[in-house]
Amino acid sequence: MDVNSKLPVSPPRPVSALIGLLDRQGGLVRDVHPVRVMFLRNFTIEPIAPFLKYHLLRDEIRAELGFGNYGDYVQAILSGDIKVNGSDPDVIVSSLLLEPFHKDFEISNWEDDPGPRIEALFDAILERTRAVVVANTFLRPDPVLFGHRRAGDRSLDIRTTGLNQVIREYAEFHPSRFVLIDFEAILMRFGAKASLDARSWYSSLAPFRFDFLDRYAREIGNVIRSLRGHAKKCLVLDCDNTLWGGVVGEDGIKGVDLDPNGNPGRIYYDFQKSVLQLESRGVVLALCSKNNEEDVLDLLDQHPHCLLNRDHIAAHRINWLPKHQNLSSLSDELNLSTDSMVFVDDSEVEQGLIESLMPEVMVLPVPQKLHQLPRLFLEHDPFDVLSKTEEDRSRTRMYQEQQGRKRYKERLGSVEEYLKSLGTCVRVHEATSEEIARVSQLTQKTNQFNLTTRRYSEAEIQAMAGDEESAVYTLSVSDRFGDSGLTGVFIAKRKQETGRVDTFLMSCRVLGRELETAFASECINHLCASWGNLYWTAEYIPTSKNEQTADFWPSFGMEQTGKTKEGVTFSADAQDLKLTVPSHISLEPVTT
Repeated sequence: MDVNSKLPVSPPRPVSALIGLLDRQGGLVRDVHPVRVMFLRNFTIEPIAPFLKYHLLRDEIRAELGFGNYGDYVQAILSGDIKVNGSDPDVIVSSLLLEPFHKDFEISNWEDDPGPRIEALFDAILERTRAVVVANTFLRPDPVLFGHRRAGDRSLDIRTTGLNQVIREYAEFHPSRFVLIDFEAILMRFGAKASLDARSWYSSLAPFRFDFLDRYAREIGNVIRSLRGHAKKCLVLDCDNTLWGGVVGEDGIKGVDLDPNGNPGRIYYDFQKSVLQLESRGVVLALCSKNNEEDVLDLLDQHPHCLLNRDHIAAHRINWLPKHQNLSSLSDELNLSTDSMVFVDDSEVEQGLIESLMPEVMVLPVPQKLHQLPRLFLEHDPFDVLSKTEEDRSRTRMYQEQQGRKRYKERLGSVEEYLKSLGTCVRVHEATSEEIARVSQLTQKTNQFNLTTRRYSEAEIQAMAGDEESAVYTLSVSDRFGDSGLTGVFIAKRKQETGRVDTFLMSCRVLGRELETAFASECINHLCASWGNLYWTAEYIPTSKNEQTADFWPSFGMEQTGKTKEGVTFSADAQDLKLTVPSHISLEPVTT
């Protein structure tokens, strides 16, 4: 386990201690591909650097930061002067305050509406770059910084709120590349005096204190974590004194606290609402509880105020076995690595056991101050993804269908009989505009069957899909148990007479059915027909999670031709490749 991942969630104080820690441990990050972040700003935002680097250090992500000239953000975008160490940025952070942005910010009647100007700025960034954009709402000028503001003057509040609504609507219309951070919410959380520093504002145009900078950096870090495939996928929940108050085996269904009209029942009820919000975003829910299974399942079915039910739960382990064994068992059943799990429990003993024996699992304790429980995932949101797809909305159902496949397989006499009886049908085609978000999401989230683990934004996928020298294919799978949705991506690039497989990945939910052979074969067959009979190259870039793919290209008929600092290269003439579609798979013809 990497030592940095066990750093505390909150950075050390003061800033000098934080910088010292970064000096000691920052060099331990083995990330060979740093994420490049450019700040376009109209105030001094450089103090955020150690906070952002700290939160990325916890995820073993190395960051290179660039800061545009003060107030020069429009010209920087128009001129293309936004490089970070000579490379295009992966993320552009638009850090803007109202006073420097709008010269008439204090005048109650704004003659110059700044709304179109802020939209034009965002349009220019999206059109001229492929970066993900992180913007902020404007803070209403506060007396802590602007002591001369007239008491009772609401007109400025109203106009600032209207301008922020323009920004929010822009974010809603551009969900794939535009992320909004609510400065007002951060300010309300810590208070103006704890967030804003008048002396630093007047001396160096640096308005924010420690807590505000830390929260701002965390939210930027969540975006980067998602881009780099570090978002968690599975939430494993204890039950007693976690999903409800009390012990169901002792108190009975009617005796547990879950009534939203009382305390502490309202706390647990609101916590369940936050859990359901995660499930709707595609987070896989599982239960791990030392309990009698029948007691827990009856409560899920019968309690009038229990929001969670069996349909929300992809898998459960409700028994008296040690919880580390149950987490391993859940990992096997769901085919998700344990480092993609977040475990919530009220017992310090259970928390310590998992932290000791399974340090790769993220452990979130039920807060000692119970009223903080409903906000647990606002404090820690390791599940952040940039956009939500149809597959996300159906993920629990798809995992339940997968459990049906496993039970069906156990009843049959052989693997061959099982595969033939599934009635697997696959659809392979070039990615459509509606699929770009899902393709990008798969490159960012898929770790196990992913031969190169290259992470791509939606803009980058869109560019490759529209390039005559590139091709982006998708795989969708269905069988007798249901539709698994878009679960595979194949990206190839051509240079003269050589085709190169840039990305080949498949969701772990559809592995074990020889679909990878059919998918790669069909994509290469189609490209040979459209591009010509090519010489093909491919790579395997090893990670801690994709060892199962190490021998794929040799099994496909390619020979190892070399090694790079990242991995292994393979090549073969098209006629030497083993392009086959297994007989138990029904393949719809490739469409473009």
